[in-house]
Amino acid sequence: MDLGWPDPLDPASRPVLGIGDALGRHGADGAIIRAGVFDSEMAAGMGINVDRVFTGVFAFGAGLAGLSGVIAGPIQSAQPPMGATILVPALIVVVVGGLGSLKGSLVGSLIIGQAETFGKAWLPGASMLIIYLVMALVLLLRPQGLFGRALK
Repeated sequence: MDLGWPDPLDPASRPVLGIGDALGRHGADGAIIRAGVFDSEMAAGMGINVDRVFTGVFAFGAGLAGLSGVIAGPIQSAQPPMGATILVPALIVVVVGGLGSLKGSLVGSLIIGQAETFGKAWLPGASMLIIYLVMALVLLLRPQGLFGRALK
């Protein structure tokens, strides 16, 4: 997708996303992480150090965030509050897509991105309101999100 300016994260993020998805779905480490998330007591009973696994996943995610900051820093001016403008839309993306679903987050980001873009074109002062309305509509129709699982 051509944004009209260079996007340094796009070429770097595609292989990372693909490899992460493949390892998470089909690799032994992905199975261990899923086991720790879905039933940590059973995973611990099978000899998996769940705290260590979760610490490793957190460290890996923090490393990816740092890498994206290093890549994007020269293009965008780096400043301490630079992430604050993305936090609320990112939370809305995850809620719309469904908690715990990578595919849901991807689809949610496309939907929320389109809604925000159309909101800025049609009602520039209310673009954030548009994405809140989309989130409310999705949650009214599917409280668990588009790809999330319903709680029992």
